[in-house]
Amino acid sequence: MNKLYFLLLIILCFTCNEDENPVIVESELQPYFERFKQAGIARGVNVDFDAIPIEGRVANLFDSNVNGWCSLNEEDPREIIIDDSFWSNASEFDKEFIIMHELGHCYLNRLHDDSIDGDGNCVSIMHSTTETCVFPYNDDTRDAYLDELFLQ
Repeated sequence: MNKLYFLLLIILCFTCNEDENPVIVESELQPYFERFKQAGIARGVNVDFDAIPIEGRVANLFDSNVNGWCSLNEEDPREIIIDDSFWSNASEFDKEFIIMHELGHCYLNRLHDDSIDGDGNCVSIMHSTTETCVFPYNDDTRDAYLDELFLQ
């Protein structure tokens, strides 16, 4: 009987250890992932990072033209990397924007949208560069940009 319990204990240990590599979002990015989730929920979009795991980290991207990157892996969790020099100098709105933009790619599978309105403003948070349009992401425009992101 003791052998049977021992065998069951070994089986239980191996089956409980399925997730050896948990998805990690660095602590400095976590509040912005949560904002994305809450913004989606407020717009009727169920954001479930368990169903679509996305890692997040800050690192040197070695490209002065790229502030953030979304890697859409087939087998591994998707990953967002934010350039460390951008992050350390970014305003609160810039940090929120870059995470919303990259999660737009990684979670919502959105592509870049470089549409411009009549005033020369970027229509979408998913624009590829501010060289083609003005991007006034602030308290006054935040809700409209998030509506477009989740309700497009």
